[in-house]
Amino acid sequence: MQIFILVLRIIQGSIMAAAFVLIGFQVIIALWGIKKPGKIILKESKQYRFGIVISARNEQEVISNLIKSLDQQDYPRELFDIIIIADNCTDDTAQVARDSGALVFERFDKKRIGKGYALNWMFDILLSEYPEKYDAICIFDADNVVSTQFLTMMNQRIADGCEIVQGYRDVKNPYASAISGHYTIYWYTFNRLLHLPRVRIGLSSMLNGTGFVFKTDVIREKGWQAMSESEDAEFSLQNIAEGRKIDFEYNAVFYDEQPTSFLQSLSQRHRWAVGNYHCISSTGGDLVRGIFRGKRLLNILDAIVFLLLPPIVGLTGLSMIIDLIIPLIQPNWGLSNLLSLLLVYSVGMFVMILTAIIVLLLEKKLNKKMWKAILTIPLFLFSFSFVAFFALIYRPRNSWKPIKHTQSISLEELERRK
Repeated sequence: MQIFILVLRIIQGSIMAAAFVLIGFQVIIALWGIKKPGKIILKESKQYRFGIVISARNEQEVISNLIKSLDQQDYPRELFDIIIIADNCTDDTAQVARDSGALVFERFDKKRIGKGYALNWMFDILLSEYPEKYDAICIFDADNVVSTQFLTMMNQRIADGCEIVQGYRDVKNPYASAISGHYTIYWYTFNRLLHLPRVRIGLSSMLNGTGFVFKTDVIREKGWQAMSESEDAEFSLQNIAEGRKIDFEYNAVFYDEQPTSFLQSLSQRHRWAVGNYHCISSTGGDLVRGIFRGKRLLNILDAIVFLLLPPIVGLTGLSMIIDLIIPLIQPNWGLSNLLSLLLVYSVGMFVMILTAIIVLLLEKKLNKKMWKAILTIPLFLFSFSFVAFFALIYRPRNSWKPIKHTQSISLEELERRK
């Protein structure tokens, strides 16, 4: 029994050592995100033509507000088209989008299900039928609402030579529940402590599934090839392996609806983890080959760290399970061990809560409505470990499931709240 316990301790120690190294790496990079960026300086530049592509499945309740916010852009209306993929819809999404003035393409395919397949289908049409019409493509989800300067900001970044740019993800429903509050803290942390510092020190950012722009040339040769459950991560890693850099524009703001129930959250995060694990097999080899081709070596190494994070997070879930098992099988496990374990987890929870407060202060988003989410954020983050661990064991293909969006909020309402 003692040998078994020793083996468990060795496994646990190895997991935690790897976790501390990777987390320490992220903390060091995050220091470059403390200083808030200034407003982008708009210069006289070419105005590019954008194809704004939105994949929507049964989104009749929210899609009109997205289209309206895009029509309110301070960018010349004749220089962008709003293109809706009504993907396997059984409601009035297509008609609502048409009535709102968008171009609508209806897709019905019960075998190839998911956003990645829908985008692949749409880009095949655009590249074959309108090969030179769009200089850049912008991706949104149907539940998004977009600030008026988004396209202007992105146009400037494309004019400055950027090929792929992620926008700033804000939240439509931060106060709807503690769960939506957790996501709010999560995305603000991504914006301020992961995306922003990386582009400041010359590394590549990562895409967040929506609210990003890329030059059409990026997919002109090979088309869209990211079809996993985490198509955003897959597309990011494919391009980093090719030597491209993903930039981040802090001032290009869009709003996104977040899950409000714990079960919704578990399902979504399991899909993310499964998709990220599939990315290891689909893009890992390309990243390694990119190292030997000398294509932005530091970006590729940073991307490999990103690939390692989900399994390490999953293994920390295993480490927590080991903490539960050892007291049951070790006869002399006493009060002192229990107090030590409680101290470790208490310190971890304090650091998580403190980090949430710091991020909200930096983003000027701290208010009394967020305290419930702040104080319970450790539960959200600890559960991430168990979800990622479960995804190591159970990784179904085509695990994408739609999350119903009901927060019909206009840009004007969001701006008043802000």
